[in-house]
Amino acid sequence: MVQLNNELRGRLVGCGGEEQRLIVLLDREEVAPVEVAYLLYRHAAVALLGDKRLGFEEFMRLYSKRDPLAVPMLEVYVELRRRGRLPIPGPRSDTLLLIRSRRRPTPTHYLLVLEEGRPVKVSMLEEFVEEARRKNLEPVLAIVDRYGDVTFYTPMVLRPRGEGVLVESLEASSNT
Repeated sequence: MVQLNNELRGRLVGCGGEEQRLIVLLDREEVAPVEVAYLLYRHAAVALLGDKRLGFEEFMRLYSKRDPLAVPMLEVYVELRRRGRLPIPGPRSDTLLLIRSRRRPTPTHYLLVLEEGRPVKVSMLEEFVEEARRKNLEPVLAIVDRYGDVTFYTPMVLRPRGEGVLVESLEASSNT
C-alpha cells in the first residue's frame, strides 16, 4: 500500500513482498510519482490519497495534470524495467538515473525524457549533456513518440577547437 501526499509522492505502508521486488528503495522512505504509477500499473500496490483509494487511471489523471511529462516518463520507466534496468527518479522532474544493481546503487546513466512534437531548446540539451558529464554519467535522451514507443539516443556536444578553425574553413569554401 502506498500512502500519497498532495504532491503525489508516497511512502510504502504495510509493504509486502511484491512492492519490494518491483520498486528500488535506496534507503529513502519517499516513493516518486513515477514509481507509484509503475506499482499501480503492475497491480502491485494500492494508492491512498487521504481516505480515497486510487486506481491506476485515477492516479494517472492526477499525475498528468501536475506534470505534462507524466505519461512519457511512465513509458520510459516501464520500458527500462521491461529491459531489466533499474531506473530511479533523477534530480529534475524530467530525468531518470540508471543504477547498476540494488546491491551497488551507483548511477551510470542520466536520462532526459522527451516527447515527440514538444519543442526543446538546443541550449537545454547542451546543459543536460554538460550536467551529465560533470556527474560522470552517460547522458541519454529517451524520446517517446506518439505511439508510446521509446527510442534512446546518446547525445554529444561538438565544438570547434577555436574560432580560427571555423573561419579558415569558411574562407577555404568561399575560394572554391
